[in-house]
Amino acid sequence: MNIRLKSHQKDIIYSPASIFELMKDILLRRNRVSRGRENLWVVSLDGYDRVIGVELVSMGTCNETLVCVKEVFVVH
Repeated sequence: MNIRLKSHQKDIIYSPASIFELMKDILLRRNRVSRGRENLWVVSLDGYDRVIGVELVSMGTCNETLVCVKEVFVVH
């Protein structure tokens, strides 16, 4: 699932707190993502640490998610 970002969400990532705020925004507006399951998200950054994409790679069970390395590196 590829997430469409709002303009303010494409800001520069300065710290883990920046990622937390970005993902909090995304997860609160996404009703289709099951909150009772593990999810693996990829946040892609450019060379200047600006967000260029956020994608849900895998949805797992209540306590784990299985991911092939190939799935992570194929994300666009």
